[in-house]
Amino acid sequence: MKESSFARDLRDRLKGKVHWTRIENLASPGIPDVNFFNGRDIWVELKIIKNKKISFRPSQISWARERNNYGGQVYVFARDSNELCIAKVTDLTEDLVYAEGGNRLAHIHITNLRKFGVCFVKPFNWNSIIQNVILRLGFNS
Repeated sequence: MKESSFARDLRDRLKGKVHWTRIENLASPGIPDVNFFNGRDIWVELKIIKNKKISFRPSQISWARERNNYGGQVYVFARDSNELCIAKVTDLTEDLVYAEGGNRLAHIHITNLRKFGVCFVKPFNWNSIIQNVILRLGFNS
């Protein structure tokens, strides 16, 4: 699965339930992939789980922390072929493992997504995920 396919799938499932904007911004690094409004302003970083982990660039972590400092909400929606996890980015950043070498990517293992977020396995009950999790983001955080 590609991130763009994941974004289209979510957009289509949330149509009419939230105001959705896909962000394609190369000028300002770190801004999450999606912004939506469900009564609160929610930012979402989309990730595809590869080798049981997701990766963040340092600019993505910095942006999420800064937004959080001002009361904003930044979540990660991580997906592979069998699992979907949703977690608050700032809840995950204590357990970052930085990659060796010059790329400075930060990795988070799937066990930490499960520990700090909520995960669903296939077959996904999209109606329940949307009603009980996605539409409540930011209200019970």
